[in-house]
Amino acid sequence: MIRESLPVKALLRGSHLLGVPRLTATLAGRRLRILMYHGVTARPAVRAGGAPGAHPVAGSVVNHYGYNLPLPTFAAQIDYLVARCHPVSLDDVLAGRLSSRRTNVLLTFDDGYENNFVNAFPLLRERGVPALFALPTAFVDERRPLWNDVLEAAVEWTERDRVELELGAERAAFDLRRPGARAALFERLMRHAVEVPPHRRDDAVAAATRALEVEVDAERLFREPDYRPLSTDQVRSMAASGLTEFASHSVSHFLMARLDGPERVRELEAS
Repeated sequence: MIRESLPVKALLRGSHLLGVPRLTATLAGRRLRILMYHGVTARPAVRAGGAPGAHPVAGSVVNHYGYNLPLPTFAAQIDYLVARCHPVSLDDVLAGRLSSRRTNVLLTFDDGYENNFVNAFPLLRERGVPALFALPTAFVDERRPLWNDVLEAAVEWTERDRVELELGAERAAFDLRRPGARAALFERLMRHAVEVPPHRRDDAVAAATRALEVEVDAERLFREPDYRPLSTDQVRSMAASGLTEFASHSVSHFLMARLDGPERVRELEAS
């Protein structure tokens, strides 16, 4: 998420009103920009670090990194793209069907959340905007929760006031009664899960949930709309619209750069 200062916001607004982006797109010719989304939430005021239902003392970690975009914000962005840019599909890009007068924009959605179908897709269909959805198949086909969502839920739901964790060679303690402590704990757990070898990641996540004394299984997690995966029927419905394309996002949602070559190929081929 980009947070601009007031002078920068004023400059950008003036640029928009004067039509500078459109002029720049015309001069650049056939420029392509790729936008990456994750979730589109119907919650009324979800924002990084401050969701409804926040912990009364330490704050919430729901949507801590701002990956879930509120639906009104998403709708405003789509309206802007339709009015000012040229939304294209991946097939358009590969075939060279690009505008020379407007900035071409390819919309992508990572991870395959159900809210893509419930909240984002109706708006895309209504405005005729194509999009590419990258699906981790263990999440969508096997309905295995995403590891980052498990950590977010565990930190959000724990009732412990204090927790000590072994994180590799480091021992870290967090007093969860203090403001900002849950956010700090969540960030540290996320970093640890990325730092360990990929095939130890799920063990690290399980160890964290045990230390927090929280049971985070699929049944409980998927009661929350923004954690649910797309269903097969929803994917079929989106595909039938002719507006959506689907891409591999691995099987297990590993960081692909951390895998060796053969493992990377297996993840892509199996998905």
